[in-house]
Amino acid sequence: MLRAAAASRWLPWIALAAVMAAAVVLIMYAGRGTTFFYDDWPVILERRDWTLDALLRPHVDHLQLFPTLAYKLMLETIGMHAHWAYRALLAALNVLTGVLLFAYARRRVSPWIGLGLAACLVVMADSWYNIIYSFQINFVGAMAAGVGMLLALDRRDRLGDALACALLTIAIACNSVALPFLAAAAIEVLWRPGRWRRLWVPGVPLVLYGAWRAVYSDRLSDTAWQNVQAIPMWIMDGLDDSVAAMVGVSGEYSATLAIALVAFVAWTAMRPGGLHPRLAALIAMPIVFWSLSAIGRSNMGIQADENRYLYASALMLALLAVEAGRGWRLPGRAVAVVTGLLLLGAAASANELEDGGNRLRQWSGTGKNAVTAYDIAGHLRPDDWSGSADPTQGFLRLDLYRQAVFDYAPSPAFTRPELLREPAGRKLGVDDALIIVHGIGVVPVAGDTRPGAAPPSVLWTEHGQAEPPRRGCVRYVPANEGAALVAEMPWTGILVRAGDAAVQLRVHRFSTLWQEAPIGEVAPGTVGRVEPLGPDREPERFQAQLKSTAPFEVCTDR
Repeated sequence: MLRAAAASRWLPWIALAAVMAAAVVLIMYAGRGTTFFYDDWPVILERRDWTLDALLRPHVDHLQLFPTLAYKLMLETIGMHAHWAYRALLAALNVLTGVLLFAYARRRVSPWIGLGLAACLVVMADSWYNIIYSFQINFVGAMAAGVGMLLALDRRDRLGDALACALLTIAIACNSVALPFLAAAAIEVLWRPGRWRRLWVPGVPLVLYGAWRAVYSDRLSDTAWQNVQAIPMWIMDGLDDSVAAMVGVSGEYSATLAIALVAFVAWTAMRPGGLHPRLAALIAMPIVFWSLSAIGRSNMGIQADENRYLYASALMLALLAVEAGRGWRLPGRAVAVVTGLLLLGAAASANELEDGGNRLRQWSGTGKNAVTAYDIAGHLRPDDWSGSADPTQGFLRLDLYRQAVFDYAPSPAFTRPELLREPAGRKLGVDDALIIVHGIGVVPVAGDTRPGAAPPSVLWTEHGQAEPPRRGCVRYVPANEGAALVAEMPWTGILVRAGDAAVQLRVHRFSTLWQEAPIGEVAPGTVGRVEPLGPDREPERFQAQLKSTAPFEVCTDR
């Protein structure tokens, strides 16, 4: 019975479904708590109009028609808060690419080896950027369409050619990373009989892409052709890490695996009849990928083994390895060993995806902090205030965000219940963003100052003594260098009169933590004003921590 089950042609498909389902669960869990990050924001903030320019305008140097269209449709229908849906789209495209790789490999080598390769691809921790970061639907979508194009060419008929042409156009309209698939299609079509009748297959997408570049030439960066000399090094650097990523092994074995793959492909190609059109096309594909990447990026400090590139280059090498092994019939035990090793590599890689999720949670978190601050206090700023509450993403401007929320509500910010459930460290990030929006800092006050009638509310003191309040002020006498006074800040602000030493200011609101470095300082013998813009949409007030080595006064501001 077991042998009959193992021989079933459906069993690999059932195993594939189980592996892909497990991968989706793992990927969605690894990316939990992430939100829009960096490249997402220009699409959300600057492409709100339904115009051809909004859809076709280059992102850096790339045409990203279909990813932009997908984002816009999702923004219009589900808004910005349900970020999990954007990650789910990426996971679906990733799984689709894995299934297509399986389909490509199952008739050429073995469905079980195809299963192992697909498993390694969809949980490739070395390229977690393409697995977890939703914006990478452009890379992964291009890869899915590219592999689909190769499968369509396998049909060798008019319908297959039409599908190949359409899929190649889609791939290039997802991202320029698909250009190596265009080169592969051109090589295969020109190599086979009837080449002139079929030239339209790569010709149509090439002409469309060329027309796009001509229209938007003024918005594209100049290609650094002096980088041609970097191509050999890019190929060498990219090859070993891509092979390691392809099978999910550590980098210490990468050089050995790369040499083995090159030797196997070379041996296959040198055999009589071994270098057929598809093998030649797939040999060219990663070389074109690394060459174009080197020309366009090597002068920017970017490396061939960068995280985001490994998904594409590893997939191309997997296709090449499968094609080189085409026709070989391995014994069942050998297939089982190879499949087992690939699945072990996939499991090891999957175990490391959490690290990628942690990085993206940290990187994207500053944007979520900023938009939460915008939702709470952004209405206090004038419409033309173009500042950003995220120092790491200055393009996440309040004025653009307001318009995006109007178009794509609900916002991606923390809701109040979500914010209150967050740990203190994350709340401090929101507090820091609120400090920027409110413009809280120390403003020197010249001349005489008159405090308010009621003194500030002192919440607690540490290593010092707060004297009884008088005339709207509290005098604090520190006992040592660690002394601190914490006072609630009224919406009208506070005045701080420094004594013989400077007074350091730290502020928080929702968090129980304070900034490591002070956000401002009152110079010795001077007065500083600390004042938020005014009441906002949340009831909690800011709290000010004041530290000094000499007595000082803190007063309400009239």
